Amino acid sequence: MRDIARLRPFGGFATASRYQRSSDGTFFGAPNNTDGSGSLFAPQFIESLRFMADAHVQFGPAVFALFYSHMPGADRRHGILIRKQPFISAVPQVALDPFSPVTTLLAYRFGGGVNSPGDLSDASVIAGRIDYALAANLSVHASILHATRVSHGYGWGWIRPALNNFGQVAYDAELATFLVPPRTPFTENIPAIPSRDLGWEVGTGLTWQLLQQFIVEFTLSYWKPGRWFNYACVDKSVTGWDNPTAANNWGINPARTIDPVLGIELVILSSF
Repeated sequence: MRDIARLRPFGGFATASRYQRSSDGTFFGAPNNTDGSGSLFAPQFIESLRFMADAHVQFGPAVFALFYSHMPGADRRHGILIRKQPFISAVPQVALDPFSPVTTLLAYRFGGGVNSPGDLSDASVIAGRIDYALAANLSVHASILHATRVSHGYGWGWIRPALNNFGQVAYDAELATFLVPPRTPFTENIPAIPSRDLGWEVGTGLTWQLLQQFIVEFTLSYWKPGRWFNYACVDKSVTGWDNPTAANNWGINPARTIDPVLGIELVILSSF
């Protein structure tokens, strides 16, 4: 089999809008934004300057891959979003394909801590993966990833459970899932999370084709959360965690230990 090397770069975009103040001193009836982004009349910048690249080298039955990604996110100071803030994480900007081979827990299952839709928004990521074909219908793989948060846009206690009117953790029985937890507003003057470490994730698995009709994919993943989550996630052992104030560190406990997460995924694909 011929040895092959390949490099794929990825890019981003940037736009800017400038609004003129109306003659009577108002604009759309609101001179200032209410989301913490400051004056509506100041230049509005939207950037998504994402830098990604992956390289693949094949030696016989083995394929080695390296992946790097830099995706900025929201930044703020004292409850005001920085005027030129690179922040777009909407679904149309999802980058699932570059991330899916190297992470299943941190990105896809836990949204990178900021509800990233399958990729790792607001993160700098470096990862590697090796695939080895044991037979024509059987291959194994192993991967490792480390991620760090790019911005300081998120305050202490950013991630917390959603509570119902009785103070209980909200749960939707029909959907069999917990309701999406609220996030600390950007407008709150809450200290920014000092750590940027999102942790590291390793994975291993296999792909096995059976009888030309079935493909079995098995993946085992292990993620050790970094200290960013110590500040971002509330600790329900803290008194008054559901009523965050400066007195209780907005419900967090930076000294606590967060256990690693183990994930097992089994997928069976068939064609007839």
